[in-house]
Amino acid sequence: MIKCKKSLFFLILTSFLVLFSACSTEKEWNVERQVVNLDENTVKDKVKVAVLDSGINNLTHLKKNIAYTFNVEDNNKSTSDLFDHGTKIASTIADNKIGINPNVSIYDIQVLNSKGQGT
Repeated sequence: MIKCKKSLFFLILTSFLVLFSACSTEKEWNVERQVVNLDENTVKDKVKVAVLDSGINNLTHLKKNIAYTFNVEDNNKSTSDLFDHGTKIASTIADNKIGINPNVSIYDIQVLNSKGQGT
């Protein structure tokens, strides 16, 4: 019975991923699914968003959005996203191509250590 449940879960997950990748169109699927209709004139003041995660890698396309960086684990102002998770979250929030709103000030707070753990 347990083997059957695992196989069924895997089949459903695989079907979902295939269906999701097949739904890709010229528009970015994530923005379309979130029903986000923002343009540069919608939000005049920058929205402040704190990303408490594994850090954000210093990427040129997000550099203009990062207002503050702090590493809680090392107690310094340098973050390094070893898991590429915090960077993806920040991109979903602010990237010009796939992000929800590029008019954002991101506060990059690394709360996870090199093992992916935090206190």
